[in-house]
Amino acid sequence: MKLRFEKWLEEQNFSEGAYDVFEEAIKCYRATAYRSALLMSYVGFLTIVRDKLMETKYIPKGYTEYDWKINILAPIQDGENWERNTYDKIKRADRPVINTSKDLKTQIDYWKDRRNDCAHNKRNMITYSHVESFWAFLISNIEKITVLGSIEELIIDVETFFDISKTPANEPFDKLSEKILTTVTKKDEMMIFIPQMVHKMCTHDHANNLIWDFRNYGLLNELFLKSELFSKEFIKYLDENNLKHALVDFLKLYPVHANILRGNNRLIREIWYSLLFEYPEIMILSHNSISLYCSLLRNELIPKEQLEESFERIFSGLIDGAIGEKISEIDYTTLKEHGFFKIFDSIFTGEDKYNELCGETVNDFHWANRCSTIITKYLENAPISKERVNVLSWLFPYNGYWPRKLRFDANKMFEKHPDKMELIKNLIDEYDLNIPDLRFLRKD
Repeated sequence: MKLRFEKWLEEQNFSEGAYDVFEEAIKCYRATAYRSALLMSYVGFLTIVRDKLMETKYIPKGYTEYDWKINILAPIQDGENWERNTYDKIKRADRPVINTSKDLKTQIDYWKDRRNDCAHNKRNMITYSHVESFWAFLISNIEKITVLGSIEELIIDVETFFDISKTPANEPFDKLSEKILTTVTKKDEMMIFIPQMVHKMCTHDHANNLIWDFRNYGLLNELFLKSELFSKEFIKYLDENNLKHALVDFLKLYPVHANILRGNNRLIREIWYSLLFEYPEIMILSHNSISLYCSLLRNELIPKEQLEESFERIFSGLIDGAIGEKISEIDYTTLKEHGFFKIFDSIFTGEDKYNELCGETVNDFHWANRCSTIITKYLENAPISKERVNVLSWLFPYNGYWPRKLRFDANKMFEKHPDKMELIKNLIDEYDLNIPDLRFLRKD
């Protein structure tokens, strides 16, 4: 049975020299020679770091080509001292060449000490758990160790990742996102990297406009989850470069990231007032836009004094496509708790507060049909009253003309709730109300 470490090695693209060393380490591990296994594994680790330095196509800032060859590459190729020299390059503080965190350097120091325990036969016990822990350390951290100043090389990695002829569409994002965030760590570096990243990961139409797809947004999701600094800089770039629709499309897919907008009141208002709509001149919400709007509400990103305005704006553009196949319970609860459904309450109880809004929406059969999912969901959750039955009879006049899709959905919903059907029948009899043309009420 293969070890987890063996399976991981098969998925990597290390040099033949590194694989040979790890193969020896695994043989020692299986033979219970744990000191030798840990020692060889540590040598394999340094071999990978040395290979990264040898293979980088871009020399870090502060080095001339001659300086790089003499002071960096030559020492790590010294047959006698390459191991020590490679370790020194990792730890180097003046003119650093390896990008690692302080915590990671501390962990490397720990494993160097364990390596010395093995090499010098010190009394500290070395067991299988040390070997397995070091392998776990490698699996978790080897991608985080990068050569400084290699943004150009990183851009090539991004381009390769999104080239379907070189990378399958189902390739996980974690390695690339980890490499990005360990290579590009400062604000000024991100300002350089992000525009290049966008143009390499997106395709372009005949007019050279960017075309985004789900894989682009999948990588962004990984990066947003791991780095607030990257998230803010990326949003700033999209905002300042007329790419706000791409931002909204991303946030509709991953509304959990809406909170990163906090403090940008201008952009937040622009999103719910206009960017959530399919076209500026047509008041129709775009696909899945309600999920983002609800996330804005949940995170209290819309000022209280603008809530009523946002309700009316969103209500006017409602369409089932804005919800998706069906509205989630958390989104429905969010709308209810924040007061969005008071517009529906007003309509379905005969109040005249939103008469002007109703004239533009509810009184239009097309609106009722295009919003049948959310209207039906509202009717399913709203208490049955005399006023609501009256509105139902107006929506569905007996033997008259009615919004067909809404009537179909309402019929299906009411037939799941015998208690509601019975209450409607009782109210019709008690108050001699007009009978809505719904299937359970028809007498023919």
